[in-house]
Amino acid sequence: MTARMLPGAPVAEAVLADLRPRIARLVEAGHQPGLGTILVGGDSASGGYVNMKMEKAAELGMTSPHIHLGDDATQADVVAAIRQMNDDPAVDAMLIQHPTPKQIDFEAA
Repeated sequence: MTARMLPGAPVAEAVLADLRPRIARLVEAGHQPGLGTILVGGDSASGGYVNMKMEKAAELGMTSPHIHLGDDATQADVVAAIRQMNDDPAVDAMLIQHPTPKQIDFEAA
C-alpha cells in the first residue's frame, strides 16, 4: 500500500465555509456564539494552539473566553474553571487544551 498525503487545509476551509454563514445568522439574530478555552499549565505548544483557536474564533465573529491555570493547578481548580465556563452565558462550547499536567485527570474533568 502506498502512503498518500491528505492535506488538511482544504478540509479546514470546508469546515470554516460551513461555519461562516451559520455564525453570521446567529449574530444577526442577536447571539454572538462563544468558544471557551481552558489551558492548564505552561506548555508553549498548547498555548500556541489555544491562541490560534482564539484568533480563528475572532475571525469568524465569535467570542473566545479563556481561563489559564498554572502548572500547579489541581483537579478541583480545573473543575471550578469548567463550572465557570458552564455558568458564562457567552460560552456555547468549551474545550480543555490537551495535554494537561500529570496531576490532572483529563478524562475525569
